[in-house]
Amino acid sequence: MKKIVFSLIILFICSSSFNTRENQYLDFLKKQKKFAKDYVIGLFKNYDIVILCERDHKEFTQYELYLEIAKDPYFIENVGHIFTEVGSANMDDEINRFLQIEQQDSLSTRTHITSIFREISDVPYWHCYNYPWFLGELFKLNQKLNDNQKVMLHPSDCEFDWSKCKSPKDYKSYTKSTNHRDSIMAYNIIKRFISIQAGANRRKKALVIMNYKHAFLKDHKFLGETTHNTGRYLSDKFKGKVASVYIMGLAIPEKGAYTLVKNGKWDYYFETSKKTDVGFNLVGSPFGSAEFDVIPPDSALPFKYEDMFTGLIFYKPVQVHQLRIGWEGFASGEFIPELRRRMHIFNEAEEIGMTKEDVENKLLENNIEKTTKYKNLEKLRKEIDQWQNGL
Repeated sequence: MKKIVFSLIILFICSSSFNTRENQYLDFLKKQKKFAKDYVIGLFKNYDIVILCERDHKEFTQYELYLEIAKDPYFIENVGHIFTEVGSANMDDEINRFLQIEQQDSLSTRTHITSIFREISDVPYWHCYNYPWFLGELFKLNQKLNDNQKVMLHPSDCEFDWSKCKSPKDYKSYTKSTNHRDSIMAYNIIKRFISIQAGANRRKKALVIMNYKHAFLKDHKFLGETTHNTGRYLSDKFKGKVASVYIMGLAIPEKGAYTLVKNGKWDYYFETSKKTDVGFNLVGSPFGSAEFDVIPPDSALPFKYEDMFTGLIFYKPVQVHQLRIGWEGFASGEFIPELRRRMHIFNEAEEIGMTKEDVENKLLENNIEKTTKYKNLEKLRKEIDQWQNGL
C-alpha cells in the first residue's frame, strides 16, 4: 500500500511539474499583442536585414502576409527592398524595370508578368502561383507611389539563362556550379545590398524571403551532412544587423516526414490562445529555449530555437493554408516550342525518364491554376487536437 501511495505522489509531482512547464507557453502567449506584420515591421527598427523563413514554397497565405508588410508605410519609407530565394539573380534588372513602369493596361501587365515568370527559374517552369501574383501586386502598389518610394524585388538564386543553355551537357555543367548554392545566394544578396547601402536613396534595409534551412542563422548537420546556410553567411557579414523569423508551417522533425513541430503541441497553444496572427522574439520565451526540431535534431550540437531564429510568427492555422500552383497563359502558343525544348533538355540532364508523350502531356500542365490543402491535413489536425484533453 505504501508503495502505491508513494508512486501516486511521484506521479502527481511529475504531472504538476510538467503542467507548470506547459502552462508557461499559454501564459506567455496571453501577453503577446503584436500582429505578425507589425512584429516584422518592428524588427526593422533594430535590424538592417530581416529574413523570413518561408514555409512550403506553394503555400499562398504567407504571401498575403508578405504583401501586408510591403504595403506598410514604414516599409515603403525605410526599407523598400525585398530579396527572394526564388528567381535567378541575373533577372534583377528586368524585374525592376517592370516594377518601375507607369500604368499600363491589365492585359499588357499580365503578359509582362508571364514573360518574366517564364525566365526566373532553372527548371522548365516554376510551379508556384504566388510568385507571379506577388510580382503583380507589387506592380499595383508601385503605381500609387513616387519614384523614390517604389518597392523593388531582387531574385538571389544562382544565375541561369535558358537562351544560353543549348543542350543537356550545358545544363549538367550549370548544376555542377551550384553545389555551394547557399554561399552563392548569400554572395548575390550581399553584393546587391552593399550597393543599396551605398546608393543615394535613403532606404538602406531589406526583407529577405528564404525557404527553410536557407533562413537559419547557424550552420548545422542534416542527416549527417554539414550544411552551410544563407542566413548564417548574412549574419556573419552584417554582424548584429540580421534577424531571422520562423513562420510556423510544416517542418521535417523526422527524416522524410513533413509534419508539425513538437507533435502539434505548439499549434495547439496558438489556436487555443486565439493567437493565430502573432509574432514575438524568441529570447526570453519558452519557445526560444525549446529544442530546435524544424529539421531532425543535430546529434553533434543540440540547437534551441533561439539559436536559429530571432523571432517566431504564427500566421493562420494549417487548415487555412492554401497550396496554389499554375499560372494561366504560362504555356501560350508562341512559347510552347521553347518550353518543349527546355523540358527535353531538363529531362535528359536530370535523367528523369520521361517519354516524348510524357513531355507533351506536361506542356500545358502549368496553365491550370489549382488550389489544394496539405495531403496529410487530417493527420495534422489529429496531432493538434489530441492536446485538447489536457497537456
